[in-house]
Amino acid sequence: MLFYKGFLAWILHLRGLEKEVRFLITATQSRLLGEVLKDMGYINEGQLLQALRIKEQYPQRMTGRILVDLGYATELQVFQAIEAQWQDWMKGNF
Repeated sequence: MLFYKGFLAWILHLRGLEKEVRFLITATQSRLLGEVLKDMGYINEGQLLQALRIKEQYPQRMTGRILVDLGYATELQVFQAIEAQWQDWMKGNF
């Protein structure tokens, strides 16, 4: 079930359904994707800050997509971070 929810969120993201992804992910937990990626050791603080500066200029773009486009994270790593968010949510750690 956790895999399905994370997979669904990533598919919505890839299809450009930003509003649905924000509802599905962002509104349901407190740990943000960039922080999860950093905690998992996939990116560092400087990379996250650069991605967030870009996000300020282009708020419609998702942080995970920015990090992938910059080459700081892979799509698989972003998916794993989304899965970790869902695991936190399912455990009530939000």
